[in-house]
Amino acid sequence: MTEKKILWYAGVHNRGWILEYYLRNMYNLEYNKQLIDCFFFVNNCQPEDKSIEILKKFRKEHGEEYNSFVIEIKNTDLSFIDDRTTEKRNTKTYNILSEIRNDSLKKCIELNCDYLLNVDTDIIVPPALLKELLSIGYPISASLIYNGYLIDPENPWKYPNVLNKINGKYVHIVNWHTKNPDKTDRNKIIECDATGACCLISKEVCKKTKYCFHLQGEDMGWADNCAKNGFKMAFKPYLYSKHIMSKELLEEFKNFGVE
Repeated sequence: MTEKKILWYAGVHNRGWILEYYLRNMYNLEYNKQLIDCFFFVNNCQPEDKSIEILKKFRKEHGEEYNSFVIEIKNTDLSFIDDRTTEKRNTKTYNILSEIRNDSLKKCIELNCDYLLNVDTDIIVPPALLKELLSIGYPISASLIYNGYLIDPENPWKYPNVLNKINGKYVHIVNWHTKNPDKTDRNKIIECDATGACCLISKEVCKKTKYCFHLQGEDMGWADNCAKNGFKMAFKPYLYSKHIMSKELLEEFKNFGVE
């Protein structure tokens, strides 16, 4: 199979506490770096945050290994701390994230990349991530992550990043496979109706879809748009990445692929 040109796009907001680990793990992806364009959209970081310095240091050390490496800094008057509350997410976060996600779709088309790789900057991925996502063969493919560490620390698997639409509402896919990714057949593929946070999106999807506000998050608004355009998505439960949702979790999970 001919290797595909990839746009690795990431929005960065107050990620100084984890960004070095994120970049190190993404750098270790088993893929030809000359086929990867890197684009980092940095917005409204607090003065004490070191995200920009960390990105510039990484670019100085490794930027020439990639096809391109761009850091775009865009600060706005709308600056706030995302405390993950429903009110803050519904009134501010989802709208801003929609703008950033839509910018990533446009950049993929502008750079004529075959795929857009969106991996949020608080996610730690396995080295085989990109090759495994490509092997799924769908217009949209995802790595499994859990979003429940802060809501239900004892059962984080209740809130994976893969959902199905049931009676008009997106519902997390919770089954034996999503609860036991390490025990699942590594080649098993499961279709889903919505995903986000760690996914690979084809250029055709980038051309015909967009993100928008949705009460369940901008990814759900995009999923609706994908469905209307006939694009299917899927994930491999075995392809599991770690969602590091806080500084405390970073300390706890440093032994899980975090160097």
